[in-house]
Amino acid sequence: MTTINSASGYSIRQVSAFTNADVANFSTAGIASLSAGQLQALSNNNLASLNTAQARALGSSQINALKATQVNAITTTQVNALQLQGVSGSQIAAIGNIQGMSTSQLSNLSGDQVQALTTLQIIGLIDSQINAFSTSQIQNLQSVQIKALETGDITLSSTGGLSTAQVAALTQTQISAFSNAQLNAMTTTQVKAIESSDLASLSMTQVTGLQSSQVAVLTSTQISALSVNQIGSLSASGVAEWNATQIGALSSTQVGGLKANQIVALSSQQIRDLGTASIAGLKNTQIVNRNR
Repeated sequence: MTTINSASGYSIRQVSAFTNADVANFSTAGIASLSAGQLQALSNNNLASLNTAQARALGSSQINALKATQVNAITTTQVNALQLQGVSGSQIAAIGNIQGMSTSQLSNLSGDQVQALTTLQIIGLIDSQINAFSTSQIQNLQSVQIKALETGDITLSSTGGLSTAQVAALTQTQISAFSNAQLNAMTTTQVKAIESSDLASLSMTQVTGLQSSQVAVLTSTQISALSVNQIGSLSASGVAEWNATQIGALSSTQVGGLKANQIVALSSQQIRDLGTASIAGLKNTQIVNRNR
């Protein structure tokens, strides 16, 4: 068969009649010469028949010219060979065999390309692919994409880079899977952004591990959502930093769960800020500890 080095002599009608054998005759230069119209005239089968070298020869403008159905037909091996710089977000979103992307390809996706990834594509990525994302790429993920991440996909290095909107988007399953190191890596601004129901899903080990500076900034809504046992596990020095609004968020039941070291750490003003109803929740042993 004669090698085809240029597609300039072929009409759209001729290209649409190509068999896979015809496509196989194209050199990489011939593939690179295909116009937008000629590419769109190729069948999905034709595109799926491209070898690795031919797929690599496609330029970003050519990939951008493909129909969504054609992009979706690109095989896993071909995806791995594509040059993705400059490819539009809509075309990135049309890639069906996302698992074919190499870690190098993923780490070089632009912010817009990362944001274009569908939730199904995010779910389809394995841990090593997700881990290839840089902190800035993780920061570009939208809330729906964050929710699509598996629990092990959010690493220690990426936790500190999450925006407050992304933190708020975390599911209970995701945040309850955080290690103490990940929780400690969160800034006070991030901690304040955690949904109260998500915070309430933390284990006793996780709550105990929260730093005093993180406990100190908990919002009244977050405090109200915590169980009695969780309240009693909070850093005493952190609780000692609570203002009147934070202290006032404690119910009488929660007050009854405060440990001796927490009671002792409270200032006289904080005790007054508890209010009559909450103070009524104090147990005799707590009062004794306070008066020692």
